Amino acid sequence: VAGVPVLASAGNSGDGLNSTSYPAGYAGVISVAATQQNGTRAEFSTVHTYNDVAAPGVAINSATNTGGYKEVNGTSPACALAAGVVALMKAKNPKLTPAQVNDVLIATAQRPAGGGSALLGYGPINANAAVDASASPPKDKTAPAAYDGKEYLGTPDGTPK
Repeated sequence: VAGVPVLASAGNSGDGLNSTSYPAGYAGVISVAATQQNGTRAEFSTVHTYNDVAAPGVAINSATNTGGYKEVNGTSPACALAAGVVALMKAKNPKLTPAQVNDVLIATAQRPAGGGSALLGYGPINANAAVDASASPPKDKTAPAAYDGKEYLGTPDGTPK
């Protein structure tokens, strides 16, 4: 659906076998890494250059499919917590575009020493700051670009330019 921010968990491959993981690796998707309770990267959280932000992902109280709750670890619960922050941001300002959501999350993240990194992206999400900043986000400068070239470099398959 157009206009809906898309978040995806970075993956649980740690710092090995870090080939691109989808949907987290797609342009426009907000990739969420996982942190431990102290805010540092969770050992299992996939290291990749497309990581945007991080959220808690260790010992997260989660509902089970058999009833009750248990603590779980992973970038999936981290992504769920990040999506909750995005929902609060959209509640504060329903006109936020996906690009604005991304920009606000990055601008308000708790930057690690040395700035952004492949470990935690731009840092752990600061929910309070992100929701507050949603009231007056930066201007969305994204727009579709018209194709005006004459050369078509794709393999001809009958699809029009």
